[in-house]
Amino acid sequence: MSGLPTRIANLLDHGRQASDVSPEDLRQMRVTGTVEYVAGATTLLTVTLLPDADPTDHRAFTVLALLGLAFAAFRWFAPQTVHIVRASLVTGFLYIGAIVAVAHPLTSTPLYFIWPTLTAAYFLGRRGLALAFAGSSVSFAAALLFNTAAENAMQTFTSTWAVIVIVGLLVTVLRERVDGLMRDLKHTASTDMLTGLVNRRTFEEITRRELERARRTSTPLSIAVFDLDHFKSINDRLGHAEGDRALKRFADLLRTSCRLVDVPARIGGEEFAMILSGTDAEGACIYAERLLHRVLDETKDDLAPLSVSIGITEMTSADDSLDVLLLAADRALYEAKHRGRARAVVARPATPSQLEHTGERLELVEASKLRVTPTSRTAA
Repeated sequence: MSGLPTRIANLLDHGRQASDVSPEDLRQMRVTGTVEYVAGATTLLTVTLLPDADPTDHRAFTVLALLGLAFAAFRWFAPQTVHIVRASLVTGFLYIGAIVAVAHPLTSTPLYFIWPTLTAAYFLGRRGLALAFAGSSVSFAAALLFNTAAENAMQTFTSTWAVIVIVGLLVTVLRERVDGLMRDLKHTASTDMLTGLVNRRTFEEITRRELERARRTSTPLSIAVFDLDHFKSINDRLGHAEGDRALKRFADLLRTSCRLVDVPARIGGEEFAMILSGTDAEGACIYAERLLHRVLDETKDDLAPLSVSIGITEMTSADDSLDVLLLAADRALYEAKHRGRARAVVARPATPSQLEHTGERLELVEASKLRVTPTSRTAA
């Protein structure tokens, strides 16, 4: 399995878990949690200001309202971590349980348990929902036991908790479905649909990230670009369907010949590329030579036998950008074509004497003195 299927498999992991919470989700949960506490406190204060046949709970509501505002401040200014989120959910259930315990009469007060349950279901997935169910049931049951004035406690608990469970499950299922659709869209947007390799945009994004990692860790990194030789003649003689099969054939060879950490891509037409992480130019040349022979050997009996020209370059300076490396690799690829195709050429910085003599900043060196001779074929 190459690097691409591994990345796709990770994207398609089923079931949203707490470890999947993104920084954006944490920011949204901070806002949501703060708003819930403020809304709850405001509601309690409003109740104390309205006419009430039984105002015995107003003093407790006032204290709980102030406590809710304190919780809101903490939720807003506390560090945004999954552990803080879980602790806030538990605190929220205890807080609502305290409101239910002192409410006279209960009316719709237990429905407040839906608020943190929705938050857990939407942002924290199945584990978060399980935490919400446990927290709401324990806190709700304890509150009803404490509230001696509550009538029909068992019926109230059963009916309210049924609503909480249904709403929580529904939101979790909908969120997982949305996440699945987003993963599919991301996969479609990042993948070349003909070959299954990553496309140019994704290749450039990954390469920039790998370049930054290579700079940070001082590890080598090489880039190779590949171009199928005389590919146009395959389309002209055998049709575009056979041309597509040739592209998929080469993509399969490219995918199965690389390591898990390498990233093969189709970057346009019959042109492919690969990030070779942790590999210097010499190692990239060894890989390229093996691929050259493999392509020739395994496609020699195909309807459209293939050969490929390869351009290689290595990051030699921390200042090397993606554009600089791709330009160097393209120069090497052009030189491979110029020298007769079916070969690999590496572009490396010229020595001071070479620079002075030729004026060229790049030295173009064939990967092997031994030319890989293409067989007599049109697609050579």
